[in-house]
Amino acid sequence: MIPEFDKLSATEIDLMLKAPILACILIAGADGNIDRNEIQGAIELAQKKQKRSKANLLEFYRYVGEDFEDK
Repeated sequence: MIPEFDKLSATEIDLMLKAPILACILIAGADGNIDRNEIQGAIELAQKKQKRSKANLLEFYRYVGEDFEDK
């Protein structure tokens, strides 16, 4: 697990791991419709973040991105 999450409750950890997905849903659904292109764009963004994040965020994005598409 991510060391920075040690002091968080299980509910807080769950929310932190869902935050990128929730942000993508909020942005994609702003027009009232989430289409396949928006979903694919969110997946691609998550994959890029796994490779190009600051060192202290890499582990977070790798963990979040493991099953991003399934979620």
